[in-house]
Amino acid sequence: TVRFRIDTLSPQITFEGPFASNASSVLVTGKYQDTNVDRIEVSGSGVWPAVFDTVFSSDSLQSYEIPVILKEVLTQENKPITLTLYDVLGKSTAVSANITFDLDAPEIPVVSSSTHPENKLTHNSNAEFSWTASDNFNIKGYAVVLDNLPDTVPPPVITQYDSTKLFYNLNDASYYLHVRAVDDAGNWGQAYNYAFTVDNKRPTFSVDSIYPSSRHVNSDFTATISYSEELSKLNVSISGVPCIFTGSPVGELFSSFKCNVSDKS
Repeated sequence: TVRFRIDTLSPQITFEGPFASNASSVLVTGKYQDTNVDRIEVSGSGVWPAVFDTVFSSDSLQSYEIPVILKEVLTQENKPITLTLYDVLGKSTAVSANITFDLDAPEIPVVSSSTHPENKLTHNSNAEFSWTASDNFNIKGYAVVLDNLPDTVPPPVITQYDSTKLFYNLNDASYYLHVRAVDDAGNWGQAYNYAFTVDNKRPTFSVDSIYPSSRHVNSDFTATISYSEELSKLNVSISGVPCIFTGSPVGELFSSFKCNVSDKS
């Protein structure tokens, strides 16, 4: 008795990815199927040809994982590759794909806000931000962190895919919004650190001294006033008469004023 098998079917192979890599080599994956598999060959312009014969014959789909290596490392290049599956009878099936080898990271995002100008104090506890980022290939997503530290680097994990962010009911504090981008090849860029301050408390002040302490007709008074935080503006008047600002030491939270109170009570 002689047993033999007739095989008229061509082998089957598919390419699943990846379509981008941030290194000079990449493991490509896919599926194949044939009852008399011989080998898989890799070919393409700019990549090293290779033959892999450690594949298994099967009536069902099998997975493969094959390295593709560039001949020359460039910062970015699109490479067409072909994977050809052969059976022992010489029949073959090929599948082609383009892989982008991208070694450049995205640029630092440019962050802006319609509600909270950078390095400024605002009284709005709801903040809205947007940003733009550029890359030689394509931006895949962003890692975004809000905290009170100036140099935080967001972990390389995508937290959102769009380029806007809203925050509600922020407490009074100085904040930093950190944004970094990643491209489709997996390159992470540096973070932009956007500083802003939320302050909804009214400033308080006190009169430290007035000289002379008793009223003199047709005389000037000198007043020193302390306040709870750095101010953008301070108006002082006595009986409706504006006082003249005479000085405020750098870094200190008090100022001196000269007030003319002639014929005033």
